[in-house]
Amino acid sequence: MFVTDEESSYSTNNTTSRYNIRSNLEVDVTNTTLLNLDIYGWFDKQNRPGGDSYGAYNSLITTPPNAFPPYYIDNGQYTDQDGNIVRGINGRITAGNDLVSNPWALLNRNGYSILNRVYGSFRAKLTQELAFITKGLSASALLSMDSYTAAVTDRQKGFAYYNLSDINSTFLRRTGTDQQMGNGITDRASEARTSLDFQLSYDKSFNNHYVSATAFYNQYEFDDQTSIPSRFQTIGSWLGYNYKHKYYLDLTGSYHGVYKFAPGKRFGFYPVVSAGWTISNENFFGSVKDAVSYLKIRGSYGLIGNQRGVAEFQYRTRLNEVGGVYWFGNTMAARPGFVEDILANPGLTWEKAKQLNLGADIRLFDDRFSYSFDYFKDRRSDMYMVNNNVTSLLGSIATIQQNIGEMFSEGYEMAALWKSTIGDFGYRIGGSYSFSSNENIKTGEIQE
Repeated sequence: MFVTDEESSYSTNNTTSRYNIRSNLEVDVTNTTLLNLDIYGWFDKQNRPGGDSYGAYNSLITTPPNAFPPYYIDNGQYTDQDGNIVRGINGRITAGNDLVSNPWALLNRNGYSILNRVYGSFRAKLTQELAFITKGLSASALLSMDSYTAAVTDRQKGFAYYNLSDINSTFLRRTGTDQQMGNGITDRASEARTSLDFQLSYDKSFNNHYVSATAFYNQYEFDDQTSIPSRFQTIGSWLGYNYKHKYYLDLTGSYHGVYKFAPGKRFGFYPVVSAGWTISNENFFGSVKDAVSYLKIRGSYGLIGNQRGVAEFQYRTRLNEVGGVYWFGNTMAARPGFVEDILANPGLTWEKAKQLNLGADIRLFDDRFSYSFDYFKDRRSDMYMVNNNVTSLLGSIATIQQNIGEMFSEGYEMAALWKSTIGDFGYRIGGSYSFSSNENIKTGEIQE
C-alpha cells in the first residue's frame, strides 16, 4: 500500500495474509441416521505502520510537499540547540515541525504493529428418522460452537525530528527524543458462542389433510471473557394444518428464559395463533377463476415478549465507589465513598405486546397484477423505561427503570405490483403505502 524505505529488519508497510480452512462431512451412520460435521476457520495477520495506517495516510494527504524535506542527509556538521552533534539513522536525520507531521517518518521511524485474528467454528448435527414409531417423525440434535480472538502487538516507538534554521545552515532545532521500541499487547478481543438444539419433527399427509408439527429446545450462551456470560433458553412448539390447501391453521407457543431477570421472572410463555382461507381454491370460485386467479384472507393474533434493551441484573442492588460525594469534617471537605447507583428491582420482567394482524392477497389477470392489504393493531405493556416520578430528593442518585410503559399502535399497509412482458422485454411496476398511528399511554413522565 505504501512505498517505504527498507531501513529496518522489520516491515512497516501494510500487508495482509489470511488462511482459511473448511470441511463439510456427511456420514450415513445407518439407513435412518445421518451425521453432519462442519468445520470452518480462518487466521488473519495484518502488518501496519506504528500507530495506525490512518495516521500515515492522513499525513500523506494533509502535509504540504514543501513544508519540509522527508529527512536531512547526515554530513556530520549539524548541531542542535544544546550544542550536540546530530547523528542520523542510516545517514538520515528526520525532518519536521510543530505544525504538521512527517509522513515519511510515520512510515519509517514510528515502528510497526501487527493485528492477529483467529476465528473457528464447529457444527455437529445428528438426525434420526423415527418411522418405526410413525411415518413422518424424525428427531435431531445440533451442537454449534464458534470463537473469535484478536489482539494487536504494538511495537511503536517515538522519534525526534529536526527543523533547519533559516539563519544557520548547520543548526537543527530538535523536538522530542528517539525512544526505544515498545512491546505491548492492545485491543484485545475474545468472544465465544455455544448453542445446543434438540428438535422433534412430524410431517404427514393423508387424504386431503396435511399436518406438520415441531417441538424444540434451544440453549444459547455468549461469553466475551470479561463479563458474566449471557444465557438464553427456549422451549417451543409449532403445529400446522391445512385441508386441501384451502383452510390453514397454525399454532405456535414458546417458553423463553433469559439471564437478565430475577429467579421467578426469567421465563415467559408467548402463544400465537394464525389462520387463513384460500377462497380461490373453492369449487364455487371456478366461475371467476379466469379473472381472479388467487384470493386469500388471513389473520393472526399473539402475545410477543421482548427483553432487548433491558439492562442486566437490575434485580440486584449495586454499591459503587465515587469520589467527592460526602461532605464532613471540620473543613467540610468532599470525601469519596460508596453510593447506591442501582436500586434493586426484583419485579423486572419481559416487555409484552399483543398483536393482531388481518390481511388479504389477490392476484388478477393471469397473475400479472397482485395486491395485498394488511391491518395491524399492537398494544404494548410492561415497557422498560425510566420512572421520572421518583425524585433524587428521596436520597438516591440512581435512575429508576421499571416495567411501567404502555403504548398502542394501529395502522394498515398495502402494496400493488404489475408485471408483464412486451415481446422479449419484461418489466415490473409496483408501489406501496402505509399508515400508522401511535398513542403513548404510560411513559413514566411526571404527572401534572
